[in-house]
Amino acid sequence: MKQLFALLLLLAYVPIQAQEPSPLRIVALSPHAAELVYFAGGENRLIGVSAFSDFPASINTLPIVGDANGFDRELLLTLKPDLVIAWKQSLDSHDIAWLQKESFRLFLSDPMSLDAIADEIDKLGEILNTKKSAQQSIDRMNQTRLELQMIASARQRPVRVIHQLWNSPLMALTDSSMVSSVLALCGIETPVHVENRLSATLSKEQMYTAEIDAITVDEKGQIEPVNPNGLPVVRVDTLKLHRASPRMLESALELCRKL
Repeated sequence: MKQLFALLLLLAYVPIQAQEPSPLRIVALSPHAAELVYFAGGENRLIGVSAFSDFPASINTLPIVGDANGFDRELLLTLKPDLVIAWKQSLDSHDIAWLQKESFRLFLSDPMSLDAIADEIDKLGEILNTKKSAQQSIDRMNQTRLELQMIASARQRPVRVIHQLWNSPLMALTDSSMVSSVLALCGIETPVHVENRLSATLSKEQMYTAEIDAITVDEKGQIEPVNPNGLPVVRVDTLKLHRASPRMLESALELCRKL
């Protein structure tokens, strides 16, 4: 009994292991990851980003560390980040093993819904010790959701829209995509369904017979819409609308106000 008491007394004085320090040097290995850092309140801690990152504007001069196909290991070692945020689907097991071997602190991001985006912003706010900024971003997301739902409640019927991604072959988003689920908040339906697919190939005949109200394409004009029935065409910033960050909601609100 005395030995047990002595052991318990010793354990009482063992210090609790301190939490990992808040990271000050962050590399975001995908465009959406850089945006999540911004919305979590860590914009000024970004020291490296991936190709096609365009928000916030302050990252435009940062070194490009990688793209969807991988990252520059030598450059990453040179930058010495204390947090690496990566899109889960862009890393293979060898990448993850290397990052762990080099003792990089890793945050894997793969939000597939608005709730998941908010959850990752909240987690990053906790890691970066910027909970207040992160919560403000989440609150703005919730406000925008309400605005989208108000638009839907004012509609007499849903608006059916095909979101064309490419014209040769004709490719479009399906109703399983996160974009479609976000636009559904304001009463926009995506009448393309293929089981377990986020996009699908359509024929011109399907466009002739589809019961739709409008077509959306990227605003940069890289493709001409396949539009045999002369329907209204709305051009949108697809980089903003298709990226898993709160800016998706902002872009959805812009689109919903046009349709």
